[in-house]
Amino acid sequence: MTLLLSRQPVYGLVDPKLLRMGARHLCVIDAARPFDLAVVLGAPEKQVMPIWEKLVEEGRIARDDQGHWRPTAGMNELATARFGSPMPRKKADALVAKLIENANAVNSLPTTATEYYVRRLVVFGSYLDETRADLGDLDIGWEPAERPGTAEQLVASIFGGANPLRRTETMLRPKGPYVRLMPMSEVLKLGAPYREIYSFAPPVDAAAGRKDKKQCAGKRRIQRNGARAFR
Repeated sequence: MTLLLSRQPVYGLVDPKLLRMGARHLCVIDAARPFDLAVVLGAPEKQVMPIWEKLVEEGRIARDDQGHWRPTAGMNELATARFGSPMPRKKADALVAKLIENANAVNSLPTTATEYYVRRLVVFGSYLDETRADLGDLDIGWEPAERPGTAEQLVASIFGGANPLRRTETMLRPKGPYVRLMPMSEVLKLGAPYREIYSFAPPVDAAAGRKDKKQCAGKRRIQRNGARAFR
């Protein structure tokens, strides 16, 4: 369930985007002491205490069975919060269909393309609640898979080249402000429930397979020749 936040400061004078970023970090480290919140917000612990107490009051922070303060599902909700107006479910359905269409287009590019394959797409957040007519962002997790040459392109991007991951995301994401893409690894860290909406098995590169076979055959010949030499 995606929470809608006002763009005005909330929880005192904290910028909503900073608070959302802080909530994501607390979910990742799985700790929510006043000290942890102070580090995330970059403020003295004394100043963040009213914010921390408000989060506790709302149930976004609670003690676990061992008495440690932990982020709850409510903190996950804050971590995936969206700014702006609700999105009708019909529009979200159309965006899901467009994401699948775009993923198929990316995966249909030639093997020599430098974009990544899209191995998997999952949806999480408010879209999973089918009783809701108005939603927040369409939260999508995605998992890439390498094409031949994408690793070299990724290394080249460090020195100013085009980043193949960002380029793939640009091709995958529908136009507009509603779709939020997140690496699948981050979705798993959040621990949020999700549903798979697309999967793709990248083809095996035949040229690479032939090369591997030749290398293995060469190693076997060397081993056989070596064995004869020591008989």
